[in-house]
Amino acid sequence: MPRSPRSALRLLLVLAHLLIPAAARAQAPAGAAPQELLLDPLTVTATRTPRPVSTVGDSVEVFTRDRIELTLPADFSDLLRDGAGINMDQSGARGATASLRIRGSENNFGSVLLDGFKITTPDGDAFDFAHIPPEWLRGAEILRGPQSALYGSDAASGVVNLLLDTGRPGEARSFELGARLGSYSTYEEVLKLKGGWEKGGYLATASRVDSQGRFKNDGYFRTAALMALDHFPSPEAKLRLLALVNRNRRDQTSSDGAANTDHRLTPPQTDREFNAYQLATDQMYGLSLELRPARWIEFAPKVSFYQRDFLFNDPPDALDSTRPFFSAFKSDNTQTRYLSDNPLNLRVAGKDIGWDALTSSVTTLGFQWEEERFFQFVRGSSNTTENHERLARSLYFHQQLILRERLTLTGGLRVDDYDVGKDDVTGKLSASYLLARTDTKVRGAVGSGAKRPSFNDLFFFSDQGFLVLRGNPSLKSERQESWEAGVDQYLMGRRLVLSATYFENDLKDLISFSFAGFPNGTNNENISKVETKGVELSLALVDVRGFTLRANWNYLDTIVADDRGGAGGQDFQQGQGLLRRPHWWWSGSLSYHPDRFRATLSLREVGQRPDRDFTPLLAGSFTFPRVHNPSYMRADLALAYDLIKDRKPAVRALPGVQRLTLELKVNNLADKDYDEVFGFNAPGINWMAGLRLRF
Repeated sequence: MPRSPRSALRLLLVLAHLLIPAAARAQAPAGAAPQELLLDPLTVTATRTPRPVSTVGDSVEVFTRDRIELTLPADFSDLLRDGAGINMDQSGARGATASLRIRGSENNFGSVLLDGFKITTPDGDAFDFAHIPPEWLRGAEILRGPQSALYGSDAASGVVNLLLDTGRPGEARSFELGARLGSYSTYEEVLKLKGGWEKGGYLATASRVDSQGRFKNDGYFRTAALMALDHFPSPEAKLRLLALVNRNRRDQTSSDGAANTDHRLTPPQTDREFNAYQLATDQMYGLSLELRPARWIEFAPKVSFYQRDFLFNDPPDALDSTRPFFSAFKSDNTQTRYLSDNPLNLRVAGKDIGWDALTSSVTTLGFQWEEERFFQFVRGSSNTTENHERLARSLYFHQQLILRERLTLTGGLRVDDYDVGKDDVTGKLSASYLLARTDTKVRGAVGSGAKRPSFNDLFFFSDQGFLVLRGNPSLKSERQESWEAGVDQYLMGRRLVLSATYFENDLKDLISFSFAGFPNGTNNENISKVETKGVELSLALVDVRGFTLRANWNYLDTIVADDRGGAGGQDFQQGQGLLRRPHWWWSGSLSYHPDRFRATLSLREVGQRPDRDFTPLLAGSFTFPRVHNPSYMRADLALAYDLIKDRKPAVRALPGVQRLTLELKVNNLADKDYDEVFGFNAPGINWMAGLRLRF
């Protein structure tokens, strides 16, 4: 819960005093990443094997460490929302639910990985991006388009892979302390230990966030810790251990999902929720092994355990008697996943088989076993308990061919065998060709994805007396079929990259929800068909005379093609666009980063988008009219200055300090009044300032 900033600063000073003598004896810091990796970064997500981005046929965007340092995100979601083709909306201030959509698809159609370990929530619902600490990461990759052939059910529209900032073998030990304070009585503290030894590397972090928010009962509190350890017992083997705990509490100013935080509605809503909150604890433990017994074979098994404990609690209060639908309510659930993934890579070079045109071939064969469990206890006007589990066994195949170092061909197929529901078969093909004379890459991809129904879709049951809700155990997977074509132009020694992509998606068997229910006696049914298409344009000019420029512009058209005669509920109405998808949006950032100083101005504009007004819930009505959420433009500014860098002070040195950085981040510079989700005010102008010490 909230703590005094003085106590937090005292703790940082004591730790600094204790650690400076030891840190002063540490080795010099490891060198920066090679310049070619900055200009043509590697992707480990597109094919599950490292490949330069310039050689893959899929649409992939790599967020490198420099983008984190230039933009100073409070949470990693602040950075991801600037990706091409990405829609992210957050329902209020910091800590409120943040949903990510790839190319207009559903917000639970993307798989989320942490350095290859799956962290998508086991219940099958949308991943909440609001709680990712940036100190864990050195970057991320966003892979757009269906990837179920490689990654399974949760990757129907793409993959987000968050990359850990683990130390490398031989990297000097460093210890980092950070503290920031800012608007809405916000305080942040970060501890980070990173380094390596001859045969391994490590990362350990701990952080705390306290924020009171803008309104009464609008606070957010997070405590997170992570440990990663890499060990290389031989040049042909790597062992990784990973453990994390993330506990966060978000107070719910309004439990009705309506407009209680929005003063602009007429009449203003004054019956705010005073005591509702949600509390989540995420734990993940993973072990992976990479073995290369011969030059042509690699085996990379991994096992992981993930558990999420989630509590929503709305204790009795004075408002309960005045609102027919919202009264005291409690929902407590535990979600777990046991996962074993076992890919085998077979490598062949053309020279080994006498085929000079073949640069390389990688064949991946894999087996995956996944068990998910879901327990939920709901207490309201009546009590219900749900306890379910399900199993998926999958076989997958993936082939990569690179011919004459210019033509890349990839293809994959996956079969998912489910113990509950209908099995899935998904596939994917992609190709790219590099025109060496002009350094131009043309690319294209076609594929299918599947999204298995969530536990709530299948089994949810709630009886509140006046309202009974039932899941549908007969649901089948939602489907996405897509194709895309694009071109990437590299200029100025690849310091300038221009990209353009056109895509089309067909989404079928989308699960519709209706309060009134369907003829089968449930509230969920595979009803809707949706078509989406769009264009993505992007530009990246990297490190030219101390400047970096990044920008993207996106166009998206969505339409519900079939709702079975109005059976699609209020979310899917034939001839209408999808909710919370703008027709266009763009973002851009300009950074100036000479030796010690970094300044970044970020701009984002999002067009008008349809949404729903939930205020009728206050009167007990379940009819929610469509509204147009107005467009908005937001500007952010990030400033950082290294008082000490590489032990060279701009001012009088502190013993043992390798780097001392002052930071300032100002969000929503123009104090724009807007909602990302209708009825939930986005924060006005707000700031964070602090310092970061590295020993």
